Amino acid sequence: MTQSIEIIAELANAHEGKIEIAKKICSAAAEAGADAIKFQIFYADEIAVPSFSYHSLYRQLEQPAAVWEELTNFARCCGLRVYADVSGRESALVALNLGLEGYKIHAADVSNEALLRSIGAAGKRIFLSCGGSFVTETADAIRTLRSAGATDIVLMHGFQSYPTKLEDSFLLRIGALAAKHGLPVGYAGHLDGGTETAVQLPCWAVAAGASCVEVHITLDRSAQGLDYFSSLDPINFRRMVDQVRVAETAAGNASPVPGDEELAYRRVHKKQLVAVREIAQGEVIGPESVALKRVPKVPSGRPLDMSQAIGRRAAQLIPNHSPISSRNLRMKTAAVIACRLESTRLFGKPMQLIGEHSILDHLVARLRRATSVDCIVLAIGDAPGKSVFLDYAARHALPHVVGSQVDVLARLVAGAELVQADIVVRQTPDCPFTFWQDIDELIHIHIDQNADYTITSDLPLGAGVQVISTDALRTSHRNGQTKHRSELCDLFIIENPEIFNIVRKPAPDNLRRPQYRLTVDTPDDLKLARYLQEKLGKPGELLALADIVAYLDTHPEVALMNVTPSAKTG
Repeated sequence: MTQSIEIIAELANAHEGKIEIAKKICSAAAEAGADAIKFQIFYADEIAVPSFSYHSLYRQLEQPAAVWEELTNFARCCGLRVYADVSGRESALVALNLGLEGYKIHAADVSNEALLRSIGAAGKRIFLSCGGSFVTETADAIRTLRSAGATDIVLMHGFQSYPTKLEDSFLLRIGALAAKHGLPVGYAGHLDGGTETAVQLPCWAVAAGASCVEVHITLDRSAQGLDYFSSLDPINFRRMVDQVRVAETAAGNASPVPGDEELAYRRVHKKQLVAVREIAQGEVIGPESVALKRVPKVPSGRPLDMSQAIGRRAAQLIPNHSPISSRNLRMKTAAVIACRLESTRLFGKPMQLIGEHSILDHLVARLRRATSVDCIVLAIGDAPGKSVFLDYAARHALPHVVGSQVDVLARLVAGAELVQADIVVRQTPDCPFTFWQDIDELIHIHIDQNADYTITSDLPLGAGVQVISTDALRTSHRNGQTKHRSELCDLFIIENPEIFNIVRKPAPDNLRRPQYRLTVDTPDDLKLARYLQEKLGKPGELLALADIVAYLDTHPEVALMNVTPSAKTG
């Protein structure tokens, strides 16, 4: 397993101003399994006024830049990454000149804008302490760091109280900070280093979501030297590291996607819809005929629930104890077209003329060629221009629904439910040259493979349709966000392949042209569509996609008619 929880050994002032002790602690940290060591580079006058009680001690512990350079080189030879606390302009300059892997901003400096900006511009990892800070101060510090150029920021929860009490650990804040600020959060432990709890606490922090842990280390706690309060000795530091690695393995990752073992478990234990008696072809399936039971061979795709089978007619004989999938049921398919006039790029797109007919006319004519499509439904946006589509639906005897202009997905679901369709063929009303010859095969594949979402890949943009199970659309609407309910109404399905059975059929070689744009979304798109219809169209016939692609292949200058200038020049 790749280790992702970084373990940082905090040197603090356990060196007592002696470089040889600092080197021994670096060696001990490396041998105990630390990934990094953190120094405290400071100068007394950056931290406090002369009258402050510890000012003289700070002065005694100051180290020249040459010492920090020697220690940095030594630590790296031990295989450790090197970080440093900085407290002001002078210490920041020393640390920046060392080119360390990262820098830490103490909670005392969370509002030190000048320091934040100088460190934020370094282009390195920044650990921002949150202990004792208000949430607004942390948010302001993050904004300042980002405005200075920082991109790798880790928040550090925890504070030093010589030592900190267990009840002041507040591990639940780790997840709250991550959710609030959208950043990884580490934990700096400061319990009494002489207790077993101090060894265990970093493991609990990992379970609470910490991305790294920082723990003080000293050579000998019994000497009660500087900063011994929260320090672990090398033996217990090693124990802490080992237990963090175990906790890391158990914590795994936060992805809700089931792992391989979970999927294997699911295949064995997930109950499937099965026939509890032989069901004849054409028979209406009743509740007494089906149940949920485990089966030795699980059908592909998502299992059906009872509501999807009860009341349907069997498409074929279903033997007793057999699992039931879409292929066993008579499925109704509707082409649902989400219509609106309003567009900032090209107003009234569906009603623009291509030859003698509107784009919507071209699309409807092609959909009607698909024998597996039982009906066509208009899903009309509730906007001032809706009367155009209401009149169109009346003139062409098309069922229709009217719904939210912005919630396109809800309109698709409503259109399917209006005609009790199990499967939706989705195409936008700005596609005059839909590949209708492909629709019946796509629907057959969709049903045969018990799919949720079926498409033909790599067709020209605007030529392909999406075949989607109505239940998958409902699931998307229940669980998706605003963006998933917009014109990108298949986005939730695409983003969650572990939930949905997605089938992609490759386009025929002669039509595999994803670089061609046959949708009508801009005036240039409309110009190209009209040109193609004029050049290739024949009275009373639908212009075939194969003829369009062949023409564009031999007339590349025409294919560039609706390509943006930047795309033309590469």
